[in-house]
Amino acid sequence: MKNSLFFVCFLVSNYCFSQNTNLAIKPIFGDKTITEDTWLVSKNGDSILLENVRFYLSTIQFQMTDNSTINDTKKAHLIDVFEAKTLTIPFKDIDFTKVKSLRFNLGIDSLTNVSGAMGGDLDPQKGMYWAWQSGFINLKIEGISPKLQTRKNRFQYHLGGYLP
Repeated sequence: MKNSLFFVCFLVSNYCFSQNTNLAIKPIFGDKTITEDTWLVSKNGDSILLENVRFYLSTIQFQMTDNSTINDTKKAHLIDVFEAKTLTIPFKDIDFTKVKSLRFNLGIDSLTNVSGAMGGDLDPQKGMYWAWQSGFINLKIEGISPKLQTRKNRFQYHLGGYLP
């Protein structure tokens, strides 16, 4: 099995103190948590140092046990794997004990993508916007791998667009 970059989401509740539910993201590579300045090794021995891993989560929906749906009011959340405060998304007034499932999109929807620069997590200064002609970057992975024959063994993968 190939090593993959995974993002595991957990629902964490502070139910005893309030009706807040947090969506916690735990980035992993293979079976190892991704941390800054840590080399990761795949099963076939390739080494990789991730220097920048960012992506958007959008259209977050909580499916409740009574079959109702609670939709996130925020258009998109920018997750930066190396910025701890972005790895937890708080939600108020959701009873964690009644959440049956969670749905979300990786990246942003087509309408948001063609709507131009915005504010908050969609602000171009966050480094996830190409230009008005091409829109947002949904997923950005950058780093170093000694096996690459590129300048200084560096790589950049930027995934954008909105077609299926």
